[in-house]
Amino acid sequence: MMTRNTYSLTHLEFLNLCNILSNSQLLVYLWFNTKYPLLKKSESINTEQIARDINVSRRTVQRAIVILKNKKLISIEVNNFNTFVKVTNSDLN
Repeated sequence: MMTRNTYSLTHLEFLNLCNILSNSQLLVYLWFNTKYPLLKKSESINTEQIARDINVSRRTVQRAIVILKNKKLISIEVNNFNTFVKVTNSDLN
């Protein structure tokens, strides 16, 4: 049996996120949570790849990341032209 570290999004958390985020912001947030569940360390991200994966523009992803950071749902660090992200599990329950 394979065990995985996963983050389970609760229904209440999902509904709360729907109330505070736009559709594109929610997609980016969910992309991070499914790509990096229970992220313990920072990971390099590529906004172009995220945009392709969720079928939005790169600029939309960049704007969503700023909003998610401002709402403290993710933390980001830009270092030598690379962007690193750490997903913060929301406290919306």
